[in-house]
Amino acid sequence: MVLHQRLKSENYYILVKILHNSSMETELDELTLRHFITLALSQSFGIFGSAISVDILHRNASLLYLRCHINDSEKLLLALGSYIREPEQVRFQVLHATNFLVEIGRNQAQFTKSLL
Repeated sequence: MVLHQRLKSENYYILVKILHNSSMETELDELTLRHFITLALSQSFGIFGSAISVDILHRNASLLYLRCHINDSEKLLLALGSYIREPEQVRFQVLHATNFLVEIGRNQAQFTKSLL
């Protein structure tokens, strides 16, 4: 049995790429990104969806590392995948999702190598 299969976490970790119109004049700050994530959840699941707790663990250029409770992970993945903020042309692309944080870092390294 692999070690990470025995270490089940109650958290779910998601690596997300922020896609936006290149003509945007201002950089998206963390508060605006939190607002967009809440809007995505609210748009997909109403007021109960907007109450889902999502933590931004780290931001690296256009990549976001998110954490939520494992019971809310499916809703968050669906909301992020279907959300487009029309005036700013902001959307999210889910690159990797897992309940083991180390896998996110490993996947991000592979993703970066594939871009080079």
